[in-house]
Amino acid sequence: MVHSKLPIAKLALAIADTICLNTEECVSEFIKVNGVLALRCVVMQTAYESLTSKVCLVLANIMVGPVEHIQEVLNANFISTLANLAMKNVDYKVRREATWAIANGCIKGSQYQKLRIVKEGGLNAFIFMLDTKETGLLLIVLEAIELSLIHISEPTRPLYISYAVFCLKKKKKKK
Repeated sequence: MVHSKLPIAKLALAIADTICLNTEECVSEFIKVNGVLALRCVVMQTAYESLTSKVCLVLANIMVGPVEHIQEVLNANFISTLANLAMKNVDYKVRREATWAIANGCIKGSQYQKLRIVKEGGLNAFIFMLDTKETGLLLIVLEAIELSLIHISEPTRPLYISYAVFCLKKKKKKK
């Protein structure tokens, strides 16, 4: 725990939150100055749930952006940290914001990014949050699960054949 750095951390988070709620260019600039890594340091060094929740909210805003922004969060090795927060944190607000950040990555990310998010614990975090009473969060979690499973299975799935086409092919073979 770093108590003496608490005001600096709060100020950094306020700046990050303001930037992330503005334009895509502002978020890109925040990322260029290693803002995501700075956020990870705040999470790793604080025991204050309000700060951790705020970091997760900022990350959720970053993860709703283009794949380049999502990649920066992945490069900072933040997904397993978010997944642990979503599954193990006592504070519901932290769990919710961490789950939301991961879900945004699964909804907006590339196929590779979704696969990496799942491998790093994202799917476990979603499953853990399925009992939420919050309809909005539940819908986001279900959408993220669906999109994750679809994109993960695409490379290995054989071509889809509808049942009607299957029956027609079977009929032709009998003749």
